[in-house]
Amino acid sequence: MSEQIHRMLGVTGSRVFSVFSSFLLFTTILFCYLIPKEFFDCWFGNVCPEHKFFPLVMQVSPQASCIVAEYLIAVIFIFYKKTKVNNSFKCFDYLSSHSLTRYKNETMTIKCSKRKCMNPAITHQKYSGLHLCETHFIEDVERKAKKEIRKQLMIEHGDKIAVALSGGKDSSAILYMLKKIFHPRSDLEFFAIAVDEGIKGFRSVTLKNAENITKELEVELRTFSFEKEFGFTLDEIAAKGFEQAPCTFCGVLRRKVLERKAKELGATKVVTAHNLDDEVQTILINYIRGDIERLSRLRGRREEFVPRIKPLRGVPEKEVALYALVAGIPISTIQCPYATRSFRFTVKKMLNEFEMKHPGTKYSLLRGYERLSEFLPTAQPGRKLLRCMRCGAPSASRICKACEIVERMRSGKS
Repeated sequence: MSEQIHRMLGVTGSRVFSVFSSFLLFTTILFCYLIPKEFFDCWFGNVCPEHKFFPLVMQVSPQASCIVAEYLIAVIFIFYKKTKVNNSFKCFDYLSSHSLTRYKNETMTIKCSKRKCMNPAITHQKYSGLHLCETHFIEDVERKAKKEIRKQLMIEHGDKIAVALSGGKDSSAILYMLKKIFHPRSDLEFFAIAVDEGIKGFRSVTLKNAENITKELEVELRTFSFEKEFGFTLDEIAAKGFEQAPCTFCGVLRRKVLERKAKELGATKVVTAHNLDDEVQTILINYIRGDIERLSRLRGRREEFVPRIKPLRGVPEKEVALYALVAGIPISTIQCPYATRSFRFTVKKMLNEFEMKHPGTKYSLLRGYERLSEFLPTAQPGRKLLRCMRCGAPSASRICKACEIVERMRSGKS
């Protein structure tokens, strides 16, 4: 009936009718609470001995009771949510047609912040203030990745690109994204390199996931292990009880394997899945340690090494995880058992706490470093690196860090 009345009255008339009917309802409620009990006894008999409005209406008309209850709940909800004045007519329109459930659902669902988009938001970027729906969120993440690729190093014609793939959310997401973005480019060749560090109960799970996603994306996967390359596993390194955390050794050896195999397989570019959190953690660690040389190397490139690209450098870790979830990418959320031992883990917790209390902290640190890096000493192209006496790889010293670790393991020195 109310819908027919709304159609007859039109938009303006409908709104007037809604306000008027609501006014009558509120007046009736007030009337029933303020008048003496004797008034009810005179007109209705002893229907409402306790002089309460809801029992009265329930006995007079159960249907009216439902309508009144719906109006009252809606009014409380409106004031609680502090609905703006310009939405008041819309609220009363819903009320007059007895559609409270639909009204609450539509009001409580936050819409996408993008212009003319009415889709429900799936995430809130506190640092930007935006609420993004699934479509616009995916576009936002991929836009940031494309921007970093253009900013760092353009993908050139005929490139053979190696993707460092661990099977985790970040590396799985970047492989999927690269295949999606460069799908029309038939001149490009992608393949994945996975490294098995020998972490019992962890790496076997993520490598299985890496196999699944490369099979799904039709990308070749090449797997190499610490045991075959160096003669020992990370578990064996951890068992030695060195002063440094296992992550220190793992990072050096992983980079060694990735660089060596990328060259052997003819890769012209190497893509890693370092996200915003990873980059900011590295920057802050070097700040704390006062390591200016390493800070300057974060942006520098040398011809001795295969050029590296970090497309996710401007994407927060949580957004990478959400992207993988929304895109339906098979991911593994298992955590490395040695991660909590590292200094990086402490810095990560600190940064996450800062970001939670002060949204945008991570982006501010990254922008601050980029400005500061203009004044840092850059790598000298004319200065040639030495060659490691053990493996022949480019090194700043006579023996590279990876070979030093190998010698320490063989000698058993802590």
